[in-house]
Amino acid sequence: MVKSENMELLIDGKPVENDLTFTVKDSKMEVQLAFTFNASELAGKELVTFEEL
Repeated sequence: MVKSENMELLIDGKPVENDLTFTVKDSKMEVQLAFTFNASELAGKELVTFEEL
């Protein structure tokens, strides 16, 4: 999401998304996700991510 625009981040008309299925092994487990996209037009913009469990 582009924070200042309060809009979904679209690159070439497609939403930037990532899915990960995992099994929790600890109550304080940390999971990292990578997002790969062309960010050349996002200079100076703040992005926000959300998770759904």
